[in-house]
Amino acid sequence: MKNIFSKIKYICAVPKSFLFCIKTLSFKDALKVPVLIGGGVKVFGCHKGSILFSEQPSMAMVRIGLWDGAGRNGYKKHTIINVDKGSSITFGKNVVIAKDSRIRVMGGGGQLILGNDFKGNYGLEVMCREKITFGEDCLIAWNVTVADGDGHSLYMDGVDRNSNAPITVGKHVWLCAHSTLLKGSAIESGSVVGFGTLCNKKYEVGHALIGGVPGKIIKTNVDWDITMRD
Repeated sequence: MKNIFSKIKYICAVPKSFLFCIKTLSFKDALKVPVLIGGGVKVFGCHKGSILFSEQPSMAMVRIGLWDGAGRNGYKKHTIINVDKGSSITFGKNVVIAKDSRIRVMGGGGQLILGNDFKGNYGLEVMCREKITFGEDCLIAWNVTVADGDGHSLYMDGVDRNSNAPITVGKHVWLCAHSTLLKGSAIESGSVVGFGTLCNKKYEVGHALIGGVPGKIIKTNVDWDITMRD
């Protein structure tokens, strides 16, 4: 029964999704409807060339605002996708972004890259001014924030001290709930960023457990999988 309801939900999303694809993709690619967006998704910007793919486009390879998130906590909440002109999101295949997420890629050439099998839970906040890259098989828990800039100007002795810096997340990385990645952060493949951790630098060891405020490497030689434990 659950699978039937999921299929109905996807079918109902096709008309709005097709219009979104026509707006952002070539006609040939739009016919495949590679991006499915839920009825509660609010779209701003998103011009031709702002939506890209690292794989050959295929039906529903990207699903935005259709999943309620863990515990259905995103139920009936909106997701916002805002891509300014001159900026872009590149999607891999099997990308899922839950309801109650906010994705902003700002003008001036911002690039957000989401690898294959990216899964973002509810409450995901991404603000991309320069470049944010996620490798394949990344799991993002609820209420995670990723921002490669400061948002507003900060002056010291009358001099603007703001600068953006790229964020890079490797393959098979788990960002636990309420964690934050600030500008210049780099997380190596196989790592876990613990609950409530604030990352603000490059952590140059793979398969690491990172925790604390600010984050530091607590353990190495760790691994994880998505299997739920009793």
